[in-house]
Amino acid sequence: MDKSWVYYERSSKEFHEGLCLFLNYAFENGFVTEDNKVRCPCKKCANVHYKTRDEIYDDLVSYGMLRSYTRWYHHGEGFRTTFPCNLGAENTNVDQVIMDNNGEEVGDDITRMLRDAYGMDMGDMLDAEMSGMPSDSSAAQFYKLLEDSKKPLYPGCDKMSMMMSDKSFKEMLQLMRESFPEGCTLPENFTQCKKVLSDLGLSYVKIDACPNDCMLYYKETADLESCKVCTASCYKDGRLKTPAKILRHFPLKPRLQRLFMCSKTAGDMRWHHEGRTKDGVLRHPSDSEAWRHFDEMNPTFKADPRNIRLGLSTDGFSPYSSMRNPHSTWLVVLLPYNLPPWLCMKQPNMILSLLIPGPHSPGNDIDVYLRPLIDELKELWEEGVDTYDSSRNEMFNLKAGLLWTISDYPGLAMLSRWSNKGFAPHLRKILMGKVELSPRPNPLLGPDILSLLKDIPHTFGKQFEENLRGDHPRKRKSRGSCRVANNMPSNWKKLSIFYELPYWLNNLLKHNIDVMHTAKLYVIVFWVQ
Repeated sequence: MDKSWVYYERSSKEFHEGLCLFLNYAFENGFVTEDNKVRCPCKKCANVHYKTRDEIYDDLVSYGMLRSYTRWYHHGEGFRTTFPCNLGAENTNVDQVIMDNNGEEVGDDITRMLRDAYGMDMGDMLDAEMSGMPSDSSAAQFYKLLEDSKKPLYPGCDKMSMMMSDKSFKEMLQLMRESFPEGCTLPENFTQCKKVLSDLGLSYVKIDACPNDCMLYYKETADLESCKVCTASCYKDGRLKTPAKILRHFPLKPRLQRLFMCSKTAGDMRWHHEGRTKDGVLRHPSDSEAWRHFDEMNPTFKADPRNIRLGLSTDGFSPYSSMRNPHSTWLVVLLPYNLPPWLCMKQPNMILSLLIPGPHSPGNDIDVYLRPLIDELKELWEEGVDTYDSSRNEMFNLKAGLLWTISDYPGLAMLSRWSNKGFAPHLRKILMGKVELSPRPNPLLGPDILSLLKDIPHTFGKQFEENLRGDHPRKRKSRGSCRVANNMPSNWKKLSIFYELPYWLNNLLKHNIDVMHTAKLYVIVFWVQ
């Protein structure tokens, strides 16, 4: 069938004639519903919606034909048993994607998974035949995976492919168990394999949370079904017992113990004491004044260089690609500073501790979600955990302490509980070259902050109207913490939960701004000039 008409102007005679021939062919040979409708291939409908002949005509004139739809398989054009795709090397035949009587794709779980992952449908696959594609394109990756999913596990195997679903993996395990003598200890299914992996300490704990950020259903409140503050239900579906909000806590102790299971990594954990150059040059956090002050205030902790100094970082992100519906999920990550500088900031050595659910930022209520981590840090400081050191072939009592936090400016306000709004004008005055004549303010030390804020009450949770209590929050501008604003001195929001750590009071440097946001602010200030 001639398809050149789709490239003409939609107001031209050629486009009109070709469109009429296409509609005639589609309603004669394509899949037609009982109410005489077929899929509309315009750019707006994209073969999703079924429409009448007149509606399709209007849409194609208004929006044009979907350009990736070059093989009109939804409208009666036949397709072959195999089709080639150019992967940058020799052509490879990929099995046909079969369509059922409703025009839908029929395939195994692997094929559907690949289609969902790459967002490619039958039209995209057939369109790849019409044009070459670079070997590093997503379409090429898709075809390579699709090809692998069709390859047999071994010559002559017609039950399992190279890429296996849960069912295929279970069948492979059963085949292996039958091949070995009696008493084989291989897992019987995929679920048992996952249980074996969980023993490595890679699991996490789900903790239900109030949807209004008032409290966690944790320890003594774990059995409650409604919030003690706002009376909201713990479940979004009471019949199915589906939690309304879930905090994911990744236990810290087994992850710190795992650092000493490898003899090389265990040796690197003493680098800050045994391997660094001590010439007064700042190359690593262990060269800083804050580190030395921490050691001076905690000599027992300093005595064993294997005790771990940690940094805490947090930030929010949207897990969805679309920004149309804002969603803010927050991560809390810990950094082991015992390692040398070329290792301590590498991704494999960063420890994910908390995954705080959205859809809104926890804001002033982040302390609610930090509770499991703070409890674990207190235990690691006071009691420690027995750990095997593979580099010395001995057991020792491992302890850990938190030196400081690292964040951007919104994260700084959430963690320190000091509002940093309005600081830019003072910084702008300095950066514009003006002389700052005000005297240097006295540093606000930990004991001063504690005495200032320790007796001021605070209630966690978001503010709600009486008729919305326990239901949905107000609009974003009205959402805020239920703090006692009139009693808070200066810019303080509340006393940070970090002051529950026995040593936090005396830490010299409690909170840091990351370099990227410091440089960004510097650029913005000069741009304003």
